[in-house]
Amino acid sequence: MTKPYAKLLYLLWFIFMTCGFNTQAISSTADTTPDAFSFIDQTDVPLRSVITSNTITISGINAATPISVTGGYYSINGAAYKTTAGTINNGDTVTLRVISLSTYLTPVNALLTIGGVSDTFTATTIWSGFYLPAASTGNPLFQSEHFRGSEVCAACHNGIYDNKGIDVSIATDWSSTMMANSARDPLWKAKSA
Repeated sequence: MTKPYAKLLYLLWFIFMTCGFNTQAISSTADTTPDAFSFIDQTDVPLRSVITSNTITISGINAATPISVTGGYYSINGAAYKTTAGTINNGDTVTLRVISLSTYLTPVNALLTIGGVSDTFTATTIWSGFYLPAASTGNPLFQSEHFRGSEVCAACHNGIYDNKGIDVSIATDWSSTMMANSARDPLWKAKSA
């Protein structure tokens, strides 16, 4: 019974000795492409202020990898913020920093690139409180039990001219007033809901 095992052991020894057996660790190639990362954009940030992103942790690389930023500053592992290109290692943490602009509702971007993978951190300034964005969600055609939108009234109060041909429509003059735009006001929407 022991002879078949002895033959098997001899055969394995012969294969390893004649074909060669490398006991050295198999070398791997450098991987400098990190896993995808993402910064959380910020809105309603103060004017002319330093804005810092969330912290990301770099993974998926096994060698020092190039890092660069456009439009902002980056910090690795809490070190000083800088704009010059450098290198980063697996497990390092990164934050971005931008300076918000001095105009309302204006974004500023910082693009971070690590080993060919990029993400943009965006910080958008507050709105002044009196500025209504062009894409406001107000519906001037709405109707409820107690209220109607400005376009409902404009059907009757528009296209009125005096004897000299001058437009004296109430809807035309009224369209720029606070009352006409109240349906777009979030406070008014909350109180009348």
